[in-house]
Parts: sequence; structure tokens; C-alpha cells
Amino acid sequence: MVPEVAPDKLFSIHLTKLIGSTLRAELLNYIRTKCFKPRFRRNNRLGDLDRIMRELKYARSIMKRIGCPIIDATGKAIEETEGIVLRNCRLSQALTPDKGRRSLCK
Repeated sequence: MVPEVAPDKLFSIHLTKLIGSTLRAELLNYIRTKCFKPRFRRNNRLGDLDRIMRELKYARSIMKRIGCPIIDATGKAIEETEGIVLRNCRLSQALTPDKGRRSLCK
């Protein structure tokens, strides 16, 4: 999510289908400046730490407004994050009163 693009569609998706994910600002800065360096030659602001902090703050505010679970993936292996998502899926299925409604895992 970036502040310049309103995530209007997120508010129309059923809560059981949403999980937010975030990273520590310094890690996202490292990924953007080192791993994707050629892409950011024209647009250096995407690797700017202040910009990244604003983006993360904005994303967290949207995720809190929506009410979805938020996973901090900093320092976690993909498999560990996947496990957290799957546990949230199972919890979502158990708590969804309408059994006809599709949950995140289906």
C-alpha cells in the first residue's frame, strides 16, 4: 500500500479473507535499495527511509481500520509466516458463524 493509492477495494472484501503483512522499515529500505537497485534509479524516493516509514504507518492505519490480523514478517522465514497465516485461517473458519461463507483458506 502506498499513500497515493486509496485501497477502496479492501473495504469491500470480507474480513475473513484479509491478513495484513508488514516489515520493519529498515529491512524494507534494505530490500528496496540493495535487491531492487536497478529499478529505483529513476525513482529514488521509494528507497527513502522517511517515505518507507510513512508508507508503513499508512498501511498499518488501513489494516487497523479494516480490522484484519497483522503479521510482522521481519526476521521470519517464509514458512514461518505461512504457518501464522494458516493458523489465522483455521481460527477464521472456526469463528465464522455462516458456514456457507467462504473463508480465507478455501
